[in-house]
Amino acid sequence: MDKQFSRKIIFFNFLYSIIILLYHADAGVHFSGIVATGTALDSAAQRINLLLAGSNGTYFFMLLSAFLLYRDLSGDKIKGKLHRRIQTLLIPWLLWNGIGLLSYHEFDKGFSYLLRYYFTSRFCEQLWFVEALMILLLFIPLFRRLFKIKYVREAVLLAVFVTGYFRFPFLRSADFFPSERFQMEVLRVLEHVPVYCLGAYLGLNFADFVVSEEYNTRHRMLSLAAALLILFVSCAFPYCFAGYVSGRLQSVAIWIILSKKYFTFEPAWWMQLSFYTYAIHNFVLHWEGKIIRITGIFAEEFAGASVSEVFALLWRVSLSGIAFLLIIVSAKILMRFTPGFYKALSGGRLPGRKS
Repeated sequence: MDKQFSRKIIFFNFLYSIIILLYHADAGVHFSGIVATGTALDSAAQRINLLLAGSNGTYFFMLLSAFLLYRDLSGDKIKGKLHRRIQTLLIPWLLWNGIGLLSYHEFDKGFSYLLRYYFTSRFCEQLWFVEALMILLLFIPLFRRLFKIKYVREAVLLAVFVTGYFRFPFLRSADFFPSERFQMEVLRVLEHVPVYCLGAYLGLNFADFVVSEEYNTRHRMLSLAAALLILFVSCAFPYCFAGYVSGRLQSVAIWIILSKKYFTFEPAWWMQLSFYTYAIHNFVLHWEGKIIRITGIFAEEFAGASVSEVFALLWRVSLSGIAFLLIIVSAKILMRFTPGFYKALSGGRLPGRKS
C-alpha cells in the first residue's frame, strides 16, 4: 500500500484511540454533579467536554476495517484475509477478555455467568466492536455480491442508512431478546453497520480512488467544501437524516481535509500502539480510579460535590495523560521482556510494521 496512505492510517488510528481514551476518562466518575459557573472559559470547556463525550472514533474503526478487508477482495484472497483477521481480531479479543476476567475477580458468580459474559465481551467491553467485526465476517459473500451490482449497491447502502436513522424499529419493538441490556448491545452494533457497509462499498468499487486520494488532487476545493459541509450539518442539524449521515461521516470529513500529502513523516513507535491503547485504556482508568479512592483524596462527601466545567476538562485531560504514560510504559516493558505476548495482545501490530 502507498506509504503516505499507510502513515495516514497509523495517525488516524492513534488520534481516535486517544480521543476514545479522553472520552472514557469522564470526571463524572468521581463527581456526581458537574455545573458550569457561567464564565466564558467554562462555556468553552463545556463545548470541548461535549465534543469528547460525543466521540465517534468507533465509526472510523468500523469503516476503515471494512475498507481494508474488502479492498482487492478476490476469491483467492479471502482465505488469507480471514487468516489475518484471526491474528488481528480473534486472538487479542480472547486474551483481553481473559485479562478482564482476572482483573475483575468474578469467579464466584458461576460458570454460566462467566461463559455468558466472556462471549459477550463484558470483561473487556471496549472490544465489543472487535466482536462485531468478527461476526460481520460471516457476511462476506453477501456484501461482495450486493455491493458489486451497479445501482443495486447504492440502493442497498441508502436503505441501510435509512434503517439506521430510524434505529432499526423492527428490532426495538421485538420481545425475543433475553434482556434489555442485551437488546441495547445488539442495537449498538447495528448502529455501526451503515458505516461498515460504506467501507465495504468503497473497498469493492473505489479502492484505488480512495488510496490515491484523487478527490484531493483533481477536485481539492470541491472535496474541502464537501468535508466542511459534513462537519457543519453534523453539528447544526444532528437530528435530521442529513445530520445523522453527516455525524457518522465526521471522521471521513477530517480524513479528506488532512490530505495524505501531509504525512511524509515516519510515525513514532508510540503512535503505533493504537490497538493496544484502545484495548487496555479502560483497565488503566479503572485501576487509576481505585488508587484514587484508596488514597482518600476523594472522600465520600467530596465525591458528590459539583465542580466547574474547567475543572472537569482538566481532570479528564490529566487522568488521560497519566493513563497514556502508563500505557506507554507497560507496552515498552512487554515489548522488551515478552515481545511474543505483546504481539498477541496487539494483534500482530508491532511498531515498525505496516498498519
